[in-house]
Amino acid sequence: MRRPLRAPLGALPAAGILAQLLLQLLALGPAPAAAATVSWWKPPRRNADGSFLRWQYQLSADTAADIKYIPGVQVYAIDIDLAKDAIAALKKKDRKIRVVCYFSAGSWEDYRVDDDQAKRGIKPTDWGASLGKAMDGWPGERWVDVRKAAVRTIMAKRIKYCADIKCDGIDPDNINGHENPTGFNLKKADLVDYNKFLAGKAHARGLAIGLKNGLDMIPQLASLYDFAINEECFTYSECSAYSGYFANKPVVVIEYCNGVDLGATTQKPACFCPRLAAGGLNGLFKRSDLKAAGISCTEFCKRNTCGSSTVTSSCASAKGNICSLLPSTPLL
Repeated sequence: MRRPLRAPLGALPAAGILAQLLLQLLALGPAPAAAATVSWWKPPRRNADGSFLRWQYQLSADTAADIKYIPGVQVYAIDIDLAKDAIAALKKKDRKIRVVCYFSAGSWEDYRVDDDQAKRGIKPTDWGASLGKAMDGWPGERWVDVRKAAVRTIMAKRIKYCADIKCDGIDPDNINGHENPTGFNLKKADLVDYNKFLAGKAHARGLAIGLKNGLDMIPQLASLYDFAINEECFTYSECSAYSGYFANKPVVVIEYCNGVDLGATTQKPACFCPRLAAGGLNGLFKRSDLKAAGISCTEFCKRNTCGSSTVTSSCASAKGNICSLLPSTPLL
């Protein structure tokens, strides 16, 4: 039996009791401050009237001024290095607008080197030995080894920058290196771990985070992520991967009008829009350059036949580029 380090309180005179209590309080030091509760934007899948949130997904622009305000659009996804000025301009028009800031979390981009250094203090040498193979079809980009501490430090700096310039969320791309020839022996477990790291850093900075593609990781990550962005899951018959996941969170699916130019088929919005909607997925029809042009499935179906019978009809892909279907001004 351990001996007590002090006499029982009942054995001390009253003055001794007070002195003993005071000594104990002094030994404990000041009470720790309550941990700050970090909150972040948690977008719903639908508005109160049942409609999908209205998104603009525009990653290509020469300047922030090219990111145009569109009345009624609620969420803009734009490049991290145009975001600071664009956020100020958009929120001046409508303070309720939310802005999601895009960057590649799984590749090195030669065009981002100067901005990384000037805006985020990331030197070219900070990447160390983490650069891998060139990304097929994307000149100037190389895969990175997401297991490296150097890569995670760089991404933490980018996430901090997004918080500093008042982004509401982030859209980290190329987070599925295990499915690609990166030059590294990356496993699915490595990417799940990396994506959990990104989500933790984003939430700690008060930012929402979206899962970009990465369909095979949905079961492990959906509960941690606030929304999802998918490219062409309808084209590749993969949209069912979202079934049962993301609950009331937005899932935005982008189908490209020039899919044939990308080595895929081109799907007709009259075909995919009603099917996406039936699955609770919010569809956008855009060019692969991801400039401003585009039409949402909601707007397309207002102007065309998208009834429930369309979902059960046959669905043939287009034979070529059908970007002529895009309106002259974005309808989102």
